[in-house]
Amino acid sequence: MFYIFIFLFYLPFLFVVIIALDRLGVRWKGKVIFSIFIICIPFWDVFVLKAIFLYYSVLNTPLQNIEEVVENPDSVYWDDQVWPGFDSSSRYAPN
Repeated sequence: MFYIFIFLFYLPFLFVVIIALDRLGVRWKGKVIFSIFIICIPFWDVFVLKAIFLYYSVLNTPLQNIEEVVENPDSVYWDDQVWPGFDSSSRYAPN
């Protein structure tokens, strides 16, 4: 439904604004910059969320650190600091 709105109303509005800018005498660089800005407005939340993701995943410390690599492990120990486990009220018990 969102894409129908974009193609029926938003892009024709963009063309009308570009024609108005052409009649006002704006150069082609200004029209291109304005067009890119207008096209990106409906998708601003994607850009904000991508920036937040990049900030926390790339620029900060990693979420997990690999401390030791073993080629042939006898067993694997996983220390889960985020979810320490189930208690008696949340454990699945079949009837």
